[in-house]
Formats: sequence, C-alpha cells, structure tokens
Amino acid sequence: IRVGGDKMDEAIMNYVRRSYNLAVGERTAEQIKICLGTALPTGEDRRMEITGRDLVGGLPKTIQISEEEVREALAEPLKQIYEVIRIVLERTPAE
Repeated sequence: IRVGGDKMDEAIMNYVRRSYNLAVGERTAEQIKICLGTALPTGEDRRMEITGRDLVGGLPKTIQISEEEVREALAEPLKQIYEVIRIVLERTPAE
C-alpha cells in the first residue's frame, strides 16, 4: 500500500486548508504529525500553534490545532492502512 508519512502530511495540509483557510507547508505538516499525530485518543488535550498563509488575505496567520483535529485529518490514511492489515491477516494461515 502506498500510504505512509507523505500521504499523512498531505491529509494534514488539506485538513488545515479546508478547516481554517490556511496554507501550511510540508515541514509544518510533518511537525504537526510528529507532535500531535495519533490513531487513538491519548486522554490529553495537546495543542500546537502553527503559522501559515491565510488563503483569503494572503498574510501570515497563526492558529492552534488540537490532537483531536489531527486525528480527524489522519482518519482516511489510517483507514486505508487498517484495511490492508485486515486483508493480510484474513489471508494468513492460522499456523
């Protein structure tokens, strides 16, 4: 399966663009993924300040993004990974 770090970074960039009208680069998306990216809730309310270019005004803008939002952004790539794992385990002999 061709889903991994780059696809996750792309999912985060798209989420921030859709939700906040903010363009962030690959480095920022990578930092968000490293700091806040989880598949399951951790029980903590972790947040991170990120800066990007406002797509409406074109000026730099800073927002806070939460761990929950990042988990939502990563849902689709993780779903693809889970599906492939499920298929592999179904095809694997019991022994």
